[in-house]
Amino acid sequence: MWPLMKLIVFFFFMVYFLAMENNSYAVIKIMPLGDSLTEGGYNSKGNDGEWKWYLGPGYREELYHQLTSHGFNVEFVGSVTDRPSYFLQTQHEGHSGYTVSQLNENIDRWLRISSPDIILLMIGTNNVVKNVDLEKMSSLYHDLLTKILNKNHKTRIFLASPLPTGDQTKDPKRETVWNSEIKKISKILESLALARTKQGYLVHYVDMFGSNVIIPEKDLPDGVHPTKNGYQKLGRKWFSVIKSFLKP
Repeated sequence: MWPLMKLIVFFFFMVYFLAMENNSYAVIKIMPLGDSLTEGGYNSKGNDGEWKWYLGPGYREELYHQLTSHGFNVEFVGSVTDRPSYFLQTQHEGHSGYTVSQLNENIDRWLRISSPDIILLMIGTNNVVKNVDLEKMSSLYHDLLTKILNKNHKTRIFLASPLPTGDQTKDPKRETVWNSEIKKISKILESLALARTKQGYLVHYVDMFGSNVIIPEKDLPDGVHPTKNGYQKLGRKWFSVIKSFLKP
């Protein structure tokens, strides 16, 4: 009888140990969510002096490097899988040209596909540049957060303000108007994040617009999209924000 009991105890001990071991190394699923600034698109001048559009991993490559080099077990998730082929973590939800309302239209489907633990949300630049729905931004962001949290109230959301814009046409009026709108959006997002936090949700505001400039204008050759160097700075900024909420 005793040998059998010992065997049973040993069996349950091993099951418990393996479960704890697997849990310790559980992969953290991160969804980069937004527009072309999440997708990784950028403009660069070719040898002929003309601007050309390129698609790279954007901030995601530097962020992934920072996370893994610091011992975090993560993977990026999303319905989009694109270039470059050398970067294996190609999945994301960066959609070039998208506005907040377009994310709202698709977010339920994307969440069903990926079930992320963490969402890095940065959207709103196209609303400003295209002058779309600016009078409804608060309600649009509110609805987007509600959809995400209704799907999983434990999802941790990092809600970032849009990046400041530059203006390579040297028209200060355009740059001033755009950044004035982005400043308004930033205040909306900060207020929404605070309200959700008070309700017990894991929503954090990330200031990408304030006085501590993440990407200088020299790294915004078309006024909106960072250079490769600019995306690296953005990746490091994301890492500095989320690292304290992760366990290696």
